[in-house]
Formats: sequence, C-alpha cells, structure tokens
Amino acid sequence: MDYLVLTSEAISIYLIARLWGRSDAIRFKIFVSVFTLIPLLGPLFFYFLTDYPSSLPVDKQNRFSRGNFTQNWDVEKRKMKEKIRKLEQESNEDDNKI
Repeated sequence: MDYLVLTSEAISIYLIARLWGRSDAIRFKIFVSVFTLIPLLGPLFFYFLTDYPSSLPVDKQNRFSRGNFTQNWDVEKRKMKEKIRKLEQESNEDDNKI
C-alpha cells in the first residue's frame, strides 16, 4: 500500500509540475494542485479537472459577434418576409378582381 501511495504522489508531483508550466489562471492552478495531492485519487482528479477539448480549426470556429448561422438566418428571414408580403399583395389583388 505504501508503494502505491508513493507512486501516486510521484505521479501527482509530475502532473503538478506540468500544470504550473501552462498559462492557466493562478487560482485554477492552486485549486487543481490541492486536489492532485490527494493520495491515489489525485491523478484521476487532475485528469478530470484539466481535460480540455481540443480547439476546432480556425475555419470552423465561430468568430463573429453573433453566430454565423444566426447571421445567415437573418438574411433568409428578410427574404422570406419580402416574399410573404408580395404573395399577400397578389392574393389581395386577386380577391379584389373577383
């Protein structure tokens, strides 16, 4: 059991050293370091707390003030409203002819 705890703490120290080399916020580093030092479960906590998803390629990232989908939808929405208005006018004109 002692060897397991020592191995766990050695792994924890290695992980903490890697953590402090990153550009994360200092409060986050302290928080994660405290949890990582818990014997046996610390390294698991480390991977749970620092598991970041990988970044999307730049061409797939949303870099607009509003979502790209929303911007496209706004344009389509205007077009649809214009079509509806024209169809209503045509319908009213047809009704007036009858």
